[in-house]
Amino acid sequence: MKVVLSIKPEFANKIFDGSKKFEFRKSIFKNKEVQSIIVYASSPVQKVIGEFEIGKIYHQDLETLWNTTKDYSGISKEYFDKYFVNKEKGFAIQVKKMKKYILGFTITLAFFAFKRAHSDLLPIPEGWTTPVYDFSKNPLSKAKIEIGRALFHDPILSADNTISCVSCHSQFTAFAHTDHRLSHGIHDKIGTRNAPSLMNLAWQNVFMWDGAIHHLDVQSLAPISHPDEMGASIEHIVKKLQKLPHYQTAFEKAYGDSLVTGERVLKSLSQFMLTFVSANSKYDKVKRGETTFTPQEQNGYVLFQKNCNSCHQEPLFTTHKFENNGLPIDTILNDWGRMKVTQKASDAMKFKIPTLRNIEFSYPYMHDGRFRKINDVLNHYIKGIENSPTLSPKLKTPTILTSNDKVDLTAFLLTLTDKDFLFNRDYMYPRDFFK
Repeated sequence: MKVVLSIKPEFANKIFDGSKKFEFRKSIFKNKEVQSIIVYASSPVQKVIGEFEIGKIYHQDLETLWNTTKDYSGISKEYFDKYFVNKEKGFAIQVKKMKKYILGFTITLAFFAFKRAHSDLLPIPEGWTTPVYDFSKNPLSKAKIEIGRALFHDPILSADNTISCVSCHSQFTAFAHTDHRLSHGIHDKIGTRNAPSLMNLAWQNVFMWDGAIHHLDVQSLAPISHPDEMGASIEHIVKKLQKLPHYQTAFEKAYGDSLVTGERVLKSLSQFMLTFVSANSKYDKVKRGETTFTPQEQNGYVLFQKNCNSCHQEPLFTTHKFENNGLPIDTILNDWGRMKVTQKASDAMKFKIPTLRNIEFSYPYMHDGRFRKINDVLNHYIKGIENSPTLSPKLKTPTILTSNDKVDLTAFLLTLTDKDFLFNRDYMYPRDFFK
């Protein structure tokens, strides 16, 4: 059986131009006997563009597909993003139904697709945008990720070999920490901020509470060099690593030679952290149609969309922007947030909006860890907002929540817990590496 696909000529010329590749997957067609698709241009006159065999690769550029169809496809970007989901490379067309049309058949299509992953090692969840991280400059590989995993767990990154990344970023607490408000470092020193949770970093291009770092590949330098955290230097770390046979072997496997460099160390750390993708909470399963919210969770979701979504936008539950959320300044820490970086008074008390994913485990909350319970956070927004010239406009209007509302909203926030992420064995201490 052959199927006729009727499309506009400008679309056909761009998509089926032979210069790129597209994979039609036979398995997605209802009729298992479909062997090929004959592509017609339907306007201004019918013209055969070509015949494309099922299973043969012709094109797999998702961005081009959207750009060339958005003006006349009849689908919204929201619909496009929802159904072009990343489960494997490429995308495919699914025949939903056919109807007779003059010279042959035209197909009413639903585009069912897969966002192109930059690597099979980084799946892009359904409905999410393309990552902002530039993988062309640091292509993912299992060998490099394993080096990053080892480095992340290894206290060799600190000056006295006592502090590792996991000292402040424990997997079981969403790569944050729960036993103290502020980060702790070498020689029992105490930092000035709460260690933020780490997840979905491929979708971020600004890091730290004040946005002082603009690229993941250099983000690790901040804690490594901070005198109250790891207190080391990348040069010193490289010298230590070069003396260890197991790291030399790992670098040779990953990079083709055993040379340890600062760039390789930092990029390997990035590779491991890029795999921190949290997208399998109950909320995500509801969105994928695999389960449903309880009535309490559903009401909490409605309250969330009304009161919280402007800053904690789905699906990442953050905009990665900076806002003053009405916290009074801690007079001991005197942390003015973003203003420290920009030196602009208009940025006073503005901090990066954190994700709410896995909020059940990422306490204490806020840049200085002042709140230990979700209820404390909700009470702040209800009655603790301190007005100031830089207060977020979104918080000028009082937030009104009843006791029952707070319970329901909390119930929804708990649906953001992703236990597959929290207990993913691929993130845990690599015992085999250090044998």
